[in-house]
Amino acid sequence: MKGSKGCSVSFRQGTVNELDLI
Repeated sequence: MKGSKGCSVSFRQGTVNELDLI
C-alpha cells in the first residue's frame, strides 16, 4: 500500500507507523 500515502496523513494519529511499514 505504498500509494496510500494520502490516507497515511489522515491517520497520522498513530496508524501512520503501520501504514509506513506496509
